[in-house]
Amino acid sequence: MAYSLIEHTADTGFRVTADSVQGLFADAGMALAAIAGASGGREIVRTEVTMEGIDQADLLVRWLQELLYLMEVRRLRISRLEIPELGDTCMTAVVKGEYGSGPPAREIKGVTYHGLEIRRCLLYTSPSPRDRTRSRMPSSACKKKPKNFTTDLTYRLRTL
Repeated sequence: MAYSLIEHTADTGFRVTADSVQGLFADAGMALAAIAGASGGREIVRTEVTMEGIDQADLLVRWLQELLYLMEVRRLRISRLEIPELGDTCMTAVVKGEYGSGPPAREIKGVTYHGLEIRRCLLYTSPSPRDRTRSRMPSSACKKKPKNFTTDLTYRLRTL
């Protein structure tokens, strides 16, 4: 799971990077659980979740909101997330974990749409200035290659 916290004026945010969109959704969920202090535990409970959204960005927010519900209301401690089906407007996921005795360590008020964007990062390679002929470069170096997917998410912490 690759995520990092990012600065935001009013809220707190994190950036997630993954090799696939399914990985992005799973890693974003695990990052949210880690930030809330609701990750870990054994894989005793298996919950299937089906979500719909307007587009993938909306779907991601709804997915994270559902995970917040499972963590805060049902006291689920998430140990693993699987995304077997993910389209542009719908998804099916499997949430594995165990029930805890109390609320998560950090209460998250909600996931916001502010600045939300799912981006495909591309790796561009080009010949070095000292390589004058194209024949010295591998054929794969002259093409654009998908590298990974990334998104920035913000969430609001509940202040007491």
